[in-house]
This record gives sequence, C-alpha cells and structure tokens, in this order.
Amino acid sequence: MRRVYFYTVANEPQSPIPSSTDASAPQRHVRTFAQDVARLSGKPMPAMPARAVSAPVKSVVVPPPQPAPEPVVEPSIPQAAYEPPPGYVIPKAPTTDESREDVLARLKRKVQEDQVQETLIMPKAPSTSESREAVLARLKANVGVSAAEAVAPVATATPVPDRIHTYKSDFAEHIDEKDATAFSVIAAEADAQGTIQTVVFKERRPFPTAIVAGFLLIILGGSGLYAAYHIVTNRPMTVFQPRVPSLIVADERQELTGSGQELLTNLAAAASEILPEGTVRVTYTTTASTSPDGMVSALPQSGGALIAALALPMPDILLRSIQPESTVGIIRAGEEQRPFFILRVDSFERSFAGMLAWEAGIASDLSDLYPEYPAQEPVGTSTASTTPVVTVNTSFVDEVFGNRDARTLRDSLGRPIVVYGFHDKETLIIARDEAAYLALIERLSVSQGQ
Repeated sequence: MRRVYFYTVANEPQSPIPSSTDASAPQRHVRTFAQDVARLSGKPMPAMPARAVSAPVKSVVVPPPQPAPEPVVEPSIPQAAYEPPPGYVIPKAPTTDESREDVLARLKRKVQEDQVQETLIMPKAPSTSESREAVLARLKANVGVSAAEAVAPVATATPVPDRIHTYKSDFAEHIDEKDATAFSVIAAEADAQGTIQTVVFKERRPFPTAIVAGFLLIILGGSGLYAAYHIVTNRPMTVFQPRVPSLIVADERQELTGSGQELLTNLAAAASEILPEGTVRVTYTTTASTSPDGMVSALPQSGGALIAALALPMPDILLRSIQPESTVGIIRAGEEQRPFFILRVDSFERSFAGMLAWEAGIASDLSDLYPEYPAQEPVGTSTASTTPVVTVNTSFVDEVFGNRDARTLRDSLGRPIVVYGFHDKETLIIARDEAAYLALIERLSVSQGQ
C-alpha cells in the first residue's frame, strides 16, 4: 500500500510574493518535500508543470510562529523558476483530463476504504525541538521497518500430533497404567465433570435350586399322603395302566402270556372272572423293549399280535387279510361272559370267503372259548327219564340283528354257539350270541363317532 504524507512548513513565516516589477527586492527560495526527497535519494526531481502566477493559493491556518533558528538562506533562484509553496503535496493525477475536485474525491474514498480494512500506522508528528534532518532520518527508518514487516510474512507452524487420541484409547491406557477398574475410571470422570453417572451392572442370577427342590418335596409329600390315606382306609389305589391299542373303548385291560394252546387256555380262564353287566375287558400281549439307557420294559401289543400268537387253524385267505389293528377281549352281555374278536381286514371279499370256508370247523376250533351248553332235563315228568341228546347244527344260517346281517351257528335246541358278521367292509365281529354282537356294534359306533 502506498502512503502519502503531507507536511507544512510552519516555522518559516509566510510572506507575500514579491511583485515582478520590484526588481530591487530580495528574493527567497522555498524548499519543498519533493526537492528534499530528490536530494536525499540522488534522483533528479521530476519536472513540475508551470503554473500561472495569478493562480489562487489555498489558505492554510497555521499556529502562531514560534522562535526558531535562523533560516538558511540559499542562493537565489531566478524569478522564472519560482513556485509558491503548496499547503500539502498533491499526488499527480493519473490523467491530465481529471479535474482537481475529482482527484480529491477519489483520494478521499480510497482513504475511507483503507481505514476500514486496516489501521494506518501514522508517524509521530514532528516536534518543534526536532531538527529537519532528524525527522527525515526517523521517517526513513520507519518506512524501512514497515516495508520489511509487510514483505516478510509470519509463518505459524502447526504442530502435528503423533497420533489421534480417542476416548477408548485413553480409557484403556488409564486402566493399564493405573491398574484401575472400569467402575473406578467412570467414577473419576463423573467427579471431574461434576455430575453423577449411574452405572448398572447386570447381575447373573443363580439357578433356583432351592425352589425346584421345594416343588419336588411337595410332590413327594403329596404322593406319600395319598398312599397313606388309601392304606388306612383300605381303599384300592388307582393303578395307571399302559395304553393298549384297541378298536373300541375298554373298561378294563388284562395282559395274557403264552402262545398256541396255552395262550388259548389263558384267554378262556380270563373269561371265567365275573365282570359287571356291559363291561368290556381288552386283553393283550407284551413285547420286551430296551431303552437307550439300557432299561428293559414291556410294551403292549395290538390284538393282531395276540391272534397270530393263538395260531388258530383258520384258512390262509382269512389269516392273511387280518390287520394288526384288530382287538381281542372279553364282554359281559346278558347271561353270557365270553371272549370276542374284532378283526380289522383289508378285503371284505377275501375275509368273507375265508369265514365261509371256516364255518365247518370254527365250532371245534373255538370250543374252549365257546363251549356247548349243558343238557337240560325234560320239564313236567314225575319219573326219571333219559336225558335228551343235544346236538350242534353243522351249518350257519343268515339272521338279522338290529338291522345288521349276521350268520349264526345254533344247537339242536336253538341256542347260539357262535355268531359273526360285518360292522362295515373293514370290520369283522366274532362273538358268542346276539347280545354280545349288538353290544360290540354299539361300542364300535361310539368309538368311530357314528
């Protein structure tokens, strides 16, 4: 930035310009700032345009004259080169066409803009006791320092951190150096910030062993009281029976052992145990089963396994048609308590053909289960007579029981020996008489939801 300084020579009194007609008057030379700068720098002073003598001079108010040393009188200058002293140095206009008022307005705007941007360093005003040479030397020194400060920029070194610190790294370093815990570090940080932070640690709850043990003791105690109550009152305890596969709903269940004739005899003996009216007892056999932990237990089998174990001499066409889901049991219906067979078959035609072929020997093959009735004495005779002979018919007859077709084998007195019929095309029923046959059909209808 270019600075312009204005100086006014106040020590020398202003005198009127001598008239050009007075040739005998002494002429004095006025020194200007431009002349001093040219003399000190050794450069020629630029030529100034000649001005008319009659040009108006701007008046400058100056302080009262002070005593000053005697002015230096220099050699006189011809009248033609004389120039009145200006009140202040005016810079040269950039163009000859620019007027004085435009130049002053432009400079004023420039100064106002520079004052907004930066503060001007104004030199110290000259004092009355300071010589001209001292003022020039001080100004020259100030100008050199300002130029040096303007040329040499101040470089600010920005320190480069060795590494970036984060809260996580500082937290870990503090734990390693101070051997502190996470809770103590958080508490110290809360004290430094002046706030209290609540840190909740999730506590691992132990397994409630005592509660589980208490429940087990309660269960065992209740079982013991239940057993003691039945022992004291002599009441039979409820026995949980295993689940036995059956085509009908059973009231009781009984396990049978053996095979062949032995198993047939055990089935007949189980039928001799008296049952309540309308009661159905399902019989079954078991098979041994070994669990993964090595324990051996007996699992109930379906009625098809019991029929196979009986080894009855039935036709092969019937035997091959019987499915494992069959049921064998004992029923009390009317005056009779006899075994029954509910056979699940895979073919109505083959199973019916097999029963027709078995009709000739079924009475003798199942004689242990369906024996002949005892002979009856004649009624209305006063003297002893010969006991009549009762025979069993050799052929079955078709009959209808409760809108159900059946085939019945009777003796000579018309008493039924064995009855069989189909509940549907997949279910074959073999029973002692009509009452047992109808009771089994009703149970099957209830079990099948009919």
